[in-house]
Amino acid sequence: MQIIDANGQHMDLPGPLADVMAHAAALLAEGLSVSVVAEAEMLSTQDAATLLNVSRQYVVRLVDRGKLPAVKVGSHRRLRARDVEAYKAERDTDRDTALDRLAAMTEEMGGYGLGR
Repeated sequence: MQIIDANGQHMDLPGPLADVMAHAAALLAEGLSVSVVAEAEMLSTQDAATLLNVSRQYVVRLVDRGKLPAVKVGSHRRLRARDVEAYKAERDTDRDTALDRLAAMTEEMGGYGLGR
């Protein structure tokens, strides 16, 4: 894949970068926000909360309960971006599974019948 910069110069993109850009473009077209974070990057609890779309205090509780690994830097907690992304993926999978089970139970009980 090639892109053209502001000066009209053509640049070849490596395959993995082109894939990331294509995926980001598709998400943006759907009206979703996109963040690109290096896996090794250390995040503050507020940065992690923003990525997870939860409050900072909720992230602190996750860390305190051992559900999200973190390290102390002085008096501040820092989380690895890859750990936050892994937690998010697991949370989203668990949520989707629970919603699928709830929909199946509702259907079995006739909850989707019209005119009831």
